[in-house]
Amino acid sequence: MSALFFEPMLCETTQRPPEGPEWRYELKLDGYRAIGFKTQGQAQLWSRNGKDFVPRFPKVAKAIASLPEDTAIDGEIVALDAHGKPSFALLQSPGAGAPAITFYAFDLLMMRGKDLRGSALEDRRDRLRKLVSGLPGIIRYSYTFAVPAPALMRVIREKGL
Repeated sequence: MSALFFEPMLCETTQRPPEGPEWRYELKLDGYRAIGFKTQGQAQLWSRNGKDFVPRFPKVAKAIASLPEDTAIDGEIVALDAHGKPSFALLQSPGAGAPAITFYAFDLLMMRGKDLRGSALEDRRDRLRKLVSGLPGIIRYSYTFAVPAPALMRVIREKGL
């Protein structure tokens, strides 16, 4: 495992999602959590448990290589079905058809060698959004929603997400 490995912050289970104007929500994408970074001109892609994902997801690694030097992003590797919906089953067993593999980035941990984890989340996400807009389309920004949690959950259920 690389010396640059970042321990990802994991989700916590709750009975109800927290609510209020300070909260933002993201879709649960049902993929593999991964941290991608570029150092010494090489892309690295690690699972949350420190497993090297480069051999399994070479197209994602190639896109990670487009990051600026010494930059790390946190996200989720997701397989999209024919309708563009996340499919964990396709990610685990692609079968005969190759699913569309995408890396949804939700945090910028390091930028050009500067550790950003102590910076405000909104600042990191703003920088991440700008960074991702210039990267290959396989890397996408994971948008947040500033809406009441019950309303978002209703729409998610209606759309089968």
